[in-house]
Amino acid sequence: MPRGFADPLRERVARWSALLSLDAVFTGAAPGGAMVLRFEEGIPPPYPSFLPAALLLLLGARLAANAAARLHRWEFRLAGFPDAVRIAGAALGGSALFVPLSALLLPEPLPRTVYALEFFLSSTAFTAIRFGPRFALRWWGGLRRRRSGAAPTLVVGVNFAAELLARDLARRPSSPYDVVGFVGADASDVGLRLDGRPVLGTVDDLGGLVARH
Repeated sequence: MPRGFADPLRERVARWSALLSLDAVFTGAAPGGAMVLRFEEGIPPPYPSFLPAALLLLLGARLAANAAARLHRWEFRLAGFPDAVRIAGAALGGSALFVPLSALLLPEPLPRTVYALEFFLSSTAFTAIRFGPRFALRWWGGLRRRRSGAAPTLVVGVNFAAELLARDLARRPSSPYDVVGFVGADASDVGLRLDGRPVLGTVDDLGGLVARH
């Protein structure tokens, strides 16, 4: 394989392996956390005796569901709502595998609240792993732009094209523009948020908004 192709492939495989490894770590911690939340005064018998077996079943179910949903193939900078739906689907799929398997293979099923808490903890961890870096980079990029004297910028428009423009500017830490909000054509748009930024006024207010921001 040519070296030019081998290096990006190794990087992708390393990233996929890291994501699946993080999924396994947080999945492994979720049952214990769920048990502690469910049984505040200590986990009663017989659950501690078969918790390791439950953990192995859960790891297999969660990693299989995440791999099937291709959560290891993740684009951190471009992930959006469809990818969040993908995480939710993988989490539900993992629970759909784990619950019946645990009922069949464990000496007795876990409490229903433990299943619910484990689902919540695991799905929250999967989401944080994948969207956390994006939010951190966005925050850092905004901080760098403000420190470097980037011009406070208003985007005129409250539509898909305006949102794409704001996102494109936010992805560039070295951009000379720092988007502070949007300007719409209709007063009913004022107060709405697009890509996390407010619609500050209408085109008729543009002069005052420029002076203020």
